[in-house]
Amino acid sequence: MSATAIAPLPLLDSGTPLGATIVPEGVTFRAWAPSARHVFVLTGNALASARTDGFVLSANNALVAMGDGTWGALLPRNGEGDRYMFWVDDVTTGLKRDPRARELTPDFPKSDCLVRSPSSYAWHDQGFRLAEFRDLVLYQIHVGVFYGVDANGHDKRSKVAKFLDILDRVDYLRDLGVNAIQLMPIQEFPSESSMGYNGVDLFSPEMAYTVLDGDLVRYVGKANALLAAHGQAGLTADQLKSGPNQLKCLIDILHLNGMGVLFDLVYNHAGGGFDDFCLYFFDRQATGDNNRSLYFTDQGWVGGLVFAY
Repeated sequence: MSATAIAPLPLLDSGTPLGATIVPEGVTFRAWAPSARHVFVLTGNALASARTDGFVLSANNALVAMGDGTWGALLPRNGEGDRYMFWVDDVTTGLKRDPRARELTPDFPKSDCLVRSPSSYAWHDQGFRLAEFRDLVLYQIHVGVFYGVDANGHDKRSKVAKFLDILDRVDYLRDLGVNAIQLMPIQEFPSESSMGYNGVDLFSPEMAYTVLDGDLVRYVGKANALLAAHGQAGLTADQLKSGPNQLKCLIDILHLNGMGVLFDLVYNHAGGGFDDFCLYFFDRQATGDNNRSLYFTDQGWVGGLVFAY
């Protein structure tokens, strides 16, 4: 098995962020799994082999216990867009998605995590200021069903609309007189469609709302026309390739048109629809008692589980 060597550098200390973080030397990976015996991060050939029979772990992929229940290491030759997964070993063993992954590949639930830089989008909204709370005029939107047409102008909401479909209605929303858009929850959820209240990958935008490469060109044209109307430089398809950047583009253009964006967030529970690769029993305890879950209790709420605060 081919594996990328890991060199634990001094920068991996208590200040190293959880998740995957791009640094000048490569990418740092850090995960919280206080009960785990071992934690590994798999990329490249090792990740490609991880779902095949006979896969053997290598010490070169091992994260280092940091003494506070977290595990971390630096991969020096990894960067933007690279796939990765954690492999956690305890009572059970196997792959886990990073609970703080910024984006997932679209083959859910067997998605890999993607390394994404939070600074890769070039914002245009520096002059924007949100209205005072007492002056907000909110328009709530469910991204998947608000508006969406295909390249021929046919309604496509039966297959879920995208973040960038809302660009077609920016002028309409502005002319209504609203000054803030409230998005129903946009964190990754396990089902094909959802109101958004059953999220399980809470740092990743819902992949069903992301435009894939083959359909991106016409959305770039929409975005650039709206940017040009405000004297702003355009974006390239490469800049809008990632789901996080597509969400940022929507927010950016709404800001340019005087509209803030508020997120409907769920902090009391996650799921249902947990799969074996998600944060449910992240440190690989035996299932059967949800109080053994790293993140949850055995108390349920609207089909999900309450966080173990």
